[in-house]
Amino acid sequence: MGATGPPLVLTLRFAAGFVRQDVDMESETVFAESSSRFARIIIGVLCLIAILVVVAFLFVRSPQRFDPGTPEAAVQDFVIAVSDDDVDGAFALLTSDAARRCADVRDRDSFNRTTQRSELRNVVVDGNTATIDLRIRRGSVNDPFGGSGWSRDYTFDLVRNADGDWQIDHARWPFHFENC
Repeated sequence: MGATGPPLVLTLRFAAGFVRQDVDMESETVFAESSSRFARIIIGVLCLIAILVVVAFLFVRSPQRFDPGTPEAAVQDFVIAVSDDDVDGAFALLTSDAARRCADVRDRDSFNRTTQRSELRNVVVDGNTATIDLRIRRGSVNDPFGGSGWSRDYTFDLVRNADGDWQIDHARWPFHFENC
């Protein structure tokens, strides 16, 4: 009994140690699997975010720039100049007759200081003349129920000068140009 006792105790100690190591290995395996699963989830979330960023860049358009030398580009440059309070830039796009008719407008401190969006509605080119219809939206233009914003259609008459550049002969926007 005494001879069988110590080897049995050693065996139990060895078995207990083996079982303990087996449990530790199992918990490390479980921990490694859960860490791996967590890493895969994080990688998946990061990939999803990257895909959403790419899609956002594809669908969010920057403002369309019209080809230089077109009546559309002349009106676009005029609208941008007026929006930026660039008096000289706006007047550079007018014919000399229009600039003379609008001389009192040149002395203004500001053309326009409100948020706006412009939408090209119609373009008619007939030889050296063009007519462009533009919708200007000002104020809360993104409010689905109208908000404090408004929109109005304006017509621009253009002529092609001797150099082939399009210039605005009648600008009915902003309002201080209406009588020019």
